[in-house]
Amino acid sequence: MFEKIRTQNLIMIILLVVYSLIALTLFPIKNLVFWTGYIFTVLAFILLIVLNNKLFNDKVKSSFNSFPLVIISYIYLAIQIAFSFVLMSLNIFTIFSIYAFEVSLAIEVIILAIFFIVAILLLKSVDYIGNIEKTTKEQISFTKNLQKEVEILYNKYMDGIYKNQLFELYEIVRYSNPMSTTEIKSLEEEITKNLDNLKKELKNNNENHILNLINELKDILNEREIRLK
Repeated sequence: MFEKIRTQNLIMIILLVVYSLIALTLFPIKNLVFWTGYIFTVLAFILLIVLNNKLFNDKVKSSFNSFPLVIISYIYLAIQIAFSFVLMSLNIFTIFSIYAFEVSLAIEVIILAIFFIVAILLLKSVDYIGNIEKTTKEQISFTKNLQKEVEILYNKYMDGIYKNQLFELYEIVRYSNPMSTTEIKSLEEEITKNLDNLKKELKNNNENHILNLINELKDILNEREIRLK
């Protein structure tokens, strides 16, 4: 990931150097209008580099959700470069000199403001989607881990006398509602406790306790399903 960021930054710096060479060599008149277009374009390059470093680092997990912001940033940079060249080209004509600086500065500020507004909205959406993904992962973690634990038990004792009972338990867990809520937290704690006891009893091969625990787990899982409806 670090190599990707460094490569992107290097490309941006090269593009900035190329832009600067074109602007400084091809346009002889360097007044306030010229420098307005040039400075705002340099600012666009800096903003894009900062965004790349923020969005494409190891801490950002939902890079796909950040993709629209990256696209908008590149579009803003392209518009800014094009507009700066328009300003520099029109700057050659003296008729453009009346209020040229004020008009060009106003347009540049408007373009930058629009970009900031869109970028802020997209960043908010990225955070919102990231929070939803995090919450969803937390809500399904219980059933996901429970299914793994029961599957391990079934595979471990599938040749024993509890094969059918463990398979039925596994099927119930497998097709149970994956979401968790605060309302069923106590039930899930009870399921975890009974599953731990079942593991111990399976090691001790205590048939009566094992069958009772499996049935209790089935009943609690069925009650969990009812409460989640």
